Amino acid sequence: NILVDPVTNNKQRFEEICSESPFIIMGFVDGVFKDQVKNVQKWVTPYADKVVNAIDGKGRYSHPRRWRTEKELKEQAIAKMMKVLNRN
Repeated sequence: NILVDPVTNNKQRFEEICSESPFIIMGFVDGVFKDQVKNVQKWVTPYADKVVNAIDGKGRYSHPRRWRTEKELKEQAIAKMMKVLNRN
């Protein structure tokens, strides 16, 4: 339990963080913590206008590390960040 992040395991805490944040960067390692990923993806729905992510060819939220090496993902992430920042 020491290694469990309360932000990704407690909906109320997650919503508090999302409400306070100007943007939310989301991306996951494929196949890791599948249940938590599903929950977080549901919980973020009300904050969709703040989400910065890049969807890969398989429809997955790509991990931000991939944004550095895969041009298409990098461009998606930049475009979404610009959209979020410009709305403020």
